[in-house]
Amino acid sequence: MYYLVVVIRKIEYIEKLESYSLTSTMKMNKTDKVIEMDISVDYKAPNLYKVVFGKDNEQIILKNEKGVYVITPNLNKEFKFDGSWPNNSSHAYLLDSIAKDIKKDDSSVITTNENEIILESKVSHKTNSNITKMKYVCDKKLSPLKTVYLDDNNKEIIIVDFKTFSANPTFSPDNFSETKYLKKDVFEPTET
Repeated sequence: MYYLVVVIRKIEYIEKLESYSLTSTMKMNKTDKVIEMDISVDYKAPNLYKVVFGKDNEQIILKNEKGVYVITPNLNKEFKFDGSWPNNSSHAYLLDSIAKDIKKDDSSVITTNENEIILESKVSHKTNSNITKMKYVCDKKLSPLKTVYLDDNNKEIIIVDFKTFSANPTFSPDNFSETKYLKKDVFEPTET
């Protein structure tokens, strides 16, 4: 019962954060291959997100006051779309998304071992209907360690190992600006 109270407080703590920053490694087990990538997340309440996939800013999902963008800096491309991302589905690398999933499931199960608290709950993943369960692991000080998305047979589909976590960091004013990540002069005509 003690750990249930602790985890509830952790969920409330995540929901009340003004900002957070984290790094992680995500592994996706596909039918024919395993895909691994580094992910970094910056979040500022109430709904600014920057999620960087890959070591060299290979792709960025950015949510700011203007909308949601998928940016590929190496190609100097951006795509803006209307949508409710990240609220439209679960995301194993976003702590606030994890907290929402745990809160939705009244039948969540909490177990502990010597070093960890393990919370298992149902999850609704709109882009992969095979994902039905989530296992969230944190240490006894409540720092995130791992999120695992599983199917009905407990096969691991997505595994996120958290490397670093910083609560309430301060971000530069342009951290969530889509223009920061695009080269300004790439498409300007050159004089001949």
